[in-house]
Amino acid sequence: MISLEAQTALTSDEIIVQAEHFFGPDGLGLEVSDRQHRQITFSGGGGSVVVSAARTAPDNPTTVTVVAREWEAAARRFLSTLPGPRSAGWLDRLRELFR
Repeated sequence: MISLEAQTALTSDEIIVQAEHFFGPDGLGLEVSDRQHRQITFSGGGGSVVVSAARTAPDNPTTVTVVAREWEAAARRFLSTLPGPRSAGWLDRLRELFR
């Protein structure tokens, strides 16, 4: 069993949709066994995967947590497909210097 975490610029809803495409029937073929607002659970192949997403504020990156049993390599691959968090642009960094 493995628990992994990453941050991304995607919203919680976008992460859940991507997780379903990656792990679900059209992806790796796992069955969706539970779905909540910011979490989706898959089962099959003798294991399970739980993907959850949380964003603390609109401008913050979304934290994605993947807990996998028997699907550890797939969990790592899924996280590697997500874009990283947005970085502040040069103008935002310049403004920060003068605060």
